[in-house]
Amino acid sequence: MRAQLLLVLVVLGACVTGRSQWASVARSRPASCVAPGSPEASPWHLVTGIGCTFCVPADWQRSADARTWYGSKVTVTWGLGQPPQRPMVGPLGSAATCTATLLTETIGDRVAELRDHDCNGKHYTSARWRTPEIYLAGEAADGRAAFLQLQIYRTVRPMAGR
Repeated sequence: MRAQLLLVLVVLGACVTGRSQWASVARSRPASCVAPGSPEASPWHLVTGIGCTFCVPADWQRSADARTWYGSKVTVTWGLGQPPQRPMVGPLGSAATCTATLLTETIGDRVAELRDHDCNGKHYTSARWRTPEIYLAGEAADGRAAFLQLQIYRTVRPMAGR
């Protein structure tokens, strides 16, 4: 029990100070770890990253780098700074036909820019906060998976002091 408590304190300390580039999954699910609009019965994992927390569906898996989470047909990666630029390429290297949606919302008491680029049916989404300068970004195989990504982005809570 003491070892588990010590591990939790070390993880939280590393996340607040920014010394670690990995995320943890909280063992208990607080009531606030539910996606907007989803039923309370749908459990989600709380993920703690550098400068923020967010939630992912309980059946999602963490990648080896611990910054990327994935489910069926969808991935989400978090980080500091600006989200990576995604190549917008159609079949066999042809130009992609893309439509972009840009939203500005207040999420976690901070202004966030949400983007969804639909390129030939594949979606590239992101959410970016300027203070603190964090992002979540991902790829989705279809519109339903992209909607799920946006719901995940809406669970972000920046940590104090960032």
